[in-house]
Amino acid sequence: MKVSGFNVDPRRRYDGPEFMEYCISEKAYLPADRDRTPCITCPLGQLCEAGFHEQVRLVTSGQNPSLTECKVFPDEALSRDGLLSGLSSEQRAFVLRHVFDVEEESRNE
Repeated sequence: MKVSGFNVDPRRRYDGPEFMEYCISEKAYLPADRDRTPCITCPLGQLCEAGFHEQVRLVTSGQNPSLTECKVFPDEALSRDGLLSGLSSEQRAFVLRHVFDVEEESRNE
């Protein structure tokens, strides 16, 4: 698969301009040209792939690849319920584990 003429298929090494991409699972910014094969089986893989494609489009058009720069989100959209809205049960479990650290919360109770 190509976006702006660059390979963006997670099964192959990205071959375009470098930028940092946030990975929810790793809780870190990672280089776009990293091994992205874990993204294939990640519950958020389809959502992140769409974001990755948009970041490639932005960076190749000379823009900042940030997906949140200059964006304003209502408080309710960033609440636990807002972030989980519309996700499948597998995606919800992933977000609860990696964003809200539900496992850590239950160990501390």
